[in-house]
Amino acid sequence: MHFFRISSSFPNALLACLSILLALAGAECCLRLLGHEPGYIARYDVGLANVDELQPVKARWFTDSEGVWRANPDFDWPDNHINSEGFRSREFKADNSGQPKILFLGDSFTWGVAAWPETESFADLVGREGFTVYNTGVPGADPNQYAYLAEKYVPRLHPDYTAVMFFMGNDFVRPRPMLPGKNLHHITNAGWMYAFDNQGNYMDSPQQAYAYWKRHSNWLEAPDRPDLPDNPVKSVFCKTVIGSYAWYYASPALVWAGRKMGYDFPVSEGVWNKPGPHTIQSLQRIKDVCDQNGSQFLLFIIPVDPEMENENNSLSENLEYLQAFSPMTPGYISSDMYNKKSCHHLNNHGHRLYADFILKKLAEKQNEKGDAAADKKG
Repeated sequence: MHFFRISSSFPNALLACLSILLALAGAECCLRLLGHEPGYIARYDVGLANVDELQPVKARWFTDSEGVWRANPDFDWPDNHINSEGFRSREFKADNSGQPKILFLGDSFTWGVAAWPETESFADLVGREGFTVYNTGVPGADPNQYAYLAEKYVPRLHPDYTAVMFFMGNDFVRPRPMLPGKNLHHITNAGWMYAFDNQGNYMDSPQQAYAYWKRHSNWLEAPDRPDLPDNPVKSVFCKTVIGSYAWYYASPALVWAGRKMGYDFPVSEGVWNKPGPHTIQSLQRIKDVCDQNGSQFLLFIIPVDPEMENENNSLSENLEYLQAFSPMTPGYISSDMYNKKSCHHLNNHGHRLYADFILKKLAEKQNEKGDAAADKKG
């Protein structure tokens, strides 16, 4: 009798198992339809679109024979004046107007992305207030290029001020090599991708870069996340989306338990966008060339949109790293200053407020110069 009682429950158990399997299969299908991939869990938005075939597109920016990433003057720029050296600026020639001269060094924020029109950017607004502005901001540039451009243009233009517009979101990036003709980015129908990996190796094809950055953005493959070594169990789990999430949630607990038992799980330090000696070296190069040519070095900080998830959101933690360069940060940063549809760049309101901040600081510096000159005469 006991045997038959157990057997009679077997159909119910089988039905329960089948129901669970069907539910898991249904969930797996739904997750895949929503764009989730087996073996891939994004740790940040890689910013690349899904395309049937990855292809380069006609680029408005390229790397020239000096290794400088700049705009293509031959491209059709209907709304912008691009000077002969590939920057959205007046020509880089001596100016005899008698106005104070300022050289801006920066990236897309300094170019004016998300200002509409782009001539409403903070660099242009400052130029309407009695300053001669030379703007070398270009989307996708980094402090390594800022330093190179300072060494090139400060001795030629002799600006009164050289302003580094340091964006906290990605200007701590490890410097990419400047190689003539080797583009800093691959620009494709899926979006922009750095053409150099984290070790500074050039990736010739967009396909190679896409595969690298996709892997780099995967929690399950990330080089700076503790995980169990590759093993057959992980391989089986990662063949499904549900299994990938199960491994994602379970592996930290397994790592913790393994460490308690004396096992070592080394983790390589993430270096893509962290403060380090490279940041100091680039800024010091700029300051040195300014000191040698009588230009006052200014470090302006552009904070990250408070609503944007970014590892460098915290000003208090990162400003300390830059203290030797007397960083200047506006105290009124708010989310309504940023354009959410344009990768959280400053909108027109933000550019106006930031221009006012720059002008205030420039006025203070000019007053200091005047006071110093008066003291010298006295």
